[in-house]
Amino acid sequence: MTIIAVGSGHGSAPVGLVRCSGPDVRALLAPHVAVPEGRQVIAARLQIDTMNLPCTVLCMPGPRSYTGEDVVELLLPGNSLLLERIVAALVNTGVVRGLAVAHAAPGEFTFRAWQAGTLQFHEAESVMQLVHAASAADLQAAHRTADGELVRRVGEVSQHLAMVLALVEAGIDFADEEDVVLVTAEDMAARVGQVMAALDAMQGRTTGATADDDRPTVRLRGVPSAGKSTLFNAMLGRHRAVTMETHHTTRDELVEPHTLRDGRAIRLVDSPGITKGEDDSLASADVDIWCVPPDEDPPPQPAIVVHTKSDVKAVRNGVGVSAHTGDGMDALDALISAAVDASHGRTVVALSQRQRSLVQTAIDHCERAQQMAGQANAIGGVAQEELVAANLRAALDALGAIAGDVPPDDVLGLVFSSFCIGK
Repeated sequence: MTIIAVGSGHGSAPVGLVRCSGPDVRALLAPHVAVPEGRQVIAARLQIDTMNLPCTVLCMPGPRSYTGEDVVELLLPGNSLLLERIVAALVNTGVVRGLAVAHAAPGEFTFRAWQAGTLQFHEAESVMQLVHAASAADLQAAHRTADGELVRRVGEVSQHLAMVLALVEAGIDFADEEDVVLVTAEDMAARVGQVMAALDAMQGRTTGATADDDRPTVRLRGVPSAGKSTLFNAMLGRHRAVTMETHHTTRDELVEPHTLRDGRAIRLVDSPGITKGEDDSLASADVDIWCVPPDEDPPPQPAIVVHTKSDVKAVRNGVGVSAHTGDGMDALDALISAAVDASHGRTVVALSQRQRSLVQTAIDHCERAQQMAGQANAIGGVAQEELVAANLRAALDALGAIAGDVPPDDVLGLVFSSFCIGK
């Protein structure tokens, strides 16, 4: 079956795309437009019904194409109604001539690529993530997933989990031997805890974030009245935090979504003031920004140091900002972006809903295994070894389904039906 669809987005644009793939693609298009031999790009005209349009033809013979089949793409004037009319006309004329041709279903081009082996399953899912990316950070995360970062990280966690399972199963084999402890309950619980922490990180969890919030956390810190809340409001571009000269005006953390100038989405946090000598009990963020008045020295802590209130007193060294005049705000934004990229941005991978569900399933099984082995047996080994091993195996199976194992047909249908038509 040869399939055809509009491959560009909805709405008008200077150029639109019609994509065709299958064994009869050349026979389908030949009466209407010149199709070159071999891998070529040519300028031509498309003539169908009453239409005669300028067209660029991109010919990509299989198996060296996206779908592994013969693929031809037509670049045409980018009016959505015009493109849909062209696709309908090509399907109709193809059927009349006895060709096996049809409108492409959602995700069918990428499904054929997966079937042909030109894409692995996790790469096919990353196509959907790229299409639906809403920010530069989303695009970066989806590209890392497509490049194999997700498979690498899942492989590392799976290897660690398999070692734990091997130790537990070896303990079962030596159950008849007295005083033989291959892994203690405490050690096993610690190992499984490391696996769970790695899986939590894979989901993009940060302090105070929900499971589906993978935005890095940027926290403003400093002594009372250092200008944190004023800077917080200035960065957001609206009045969110109460600002007063009185110390400890901010008593609780304020958390707001914020988009940096490069399109990266973050969680911006305004923290209560920390008096000198007071214990800083706040959990670490992805990026800490210490707000220091211009006449004070920065604390000896690893963080971005920003001298606030630069409109009141000139800053001699370091980065100075003024929330009132806007001086230094662009430089601060660039510093935050670079720090986020170093601490968080390069490690985030995009997870589809299916992948996220599988990671959570693995976490749940690990948690059950940890709970079952929480009470050691008489000689300090793992209690309920058979049930513990069964849960660890189930966790491994869930991780294997993320990238390695072939999902069942119903899962395949759900994944590819969520794609756009033409992808």
